[in-house]
Amino acid sequence: MTAEAVRSLATAKAALDAHEYDRALELLAEATPLFRGEPKAELRALLDEAWSRMSIGDVETSIVPRCCSRA
Repeated sequence: MTAEAVRSLATAKAALDAHEYDRALELLAEATPLFRGEPKAELRALLDEAWSRMSIGDVETSIVPRCCSRA
């Protein structure tokens, strides 16, 4: 995993820990290109996105997160 991907995930995690779910979603969306081709980073980003969406009540979207989507 690249250092930039690690930093981006850490920043998003800090937003999650602070209950700033919308900010975490923004950070993950901005950093999506950094995660492509990095399975561990993609998984972490997907989990963080799903948790953020679930926490703001967007349960339907949390089931199929948008971050890192290959579609």
